[in-house]
Amino acid sequence: MDKPIYFSKIEFKNNFLQDCEGTMLLNLVEKELSYQLVKRHRKNEKILFSYGVKIKDDDLPELLQYCNALDFEPYRNIDESMEYKGIYGYRDCWGIVFRGISASYLPMLKIYMDIYHDEKHIWPNEKLYKYLIQKYFGHKKFKKYGIYY
Repeated sequence: MDKPIYFSKIEFKNNFLQDCEGTMLLNLVEKELSYQLVKRHRKNEKILFSYGVKIKDDDLPELLQYCNALDFEPYRNIDESMEYKGIYGYRDCWGIVFRGISASYLPMLKIYMDIYHDEKHIWPNEKLYKYLIQKYFGHKKFKKYGIYY
């Protein structure tokens, strides 16, 4: 097995409400996780919600299991479609874009997250997103800001 190459920064960007964009940023170098919901109308921008948390050192080993860039490489340049195994639905009227960068030879990775997969076939970007939501944003107060799984 290859030695892991961990992402240093990860972004999940979603557009689920009219003129609204949610951005979750995971900075593994600084051990920070943040989420910001911004409403844009013409040239005006308003922050509707902002939240951040420091990742505890004790939580890092578990989190890193989801952040090995090599696990994501088979999904580079794959266009999700209903032809893949384990698909049970899709995000209707909204989507998420995953971006990950590492301090290695691997170029930035971008994966569109439009489809839900069952647990057996779940892609690593969806696994990471689900983990972050459930671990750090599991409280129901976040649901009204589009943070749920």
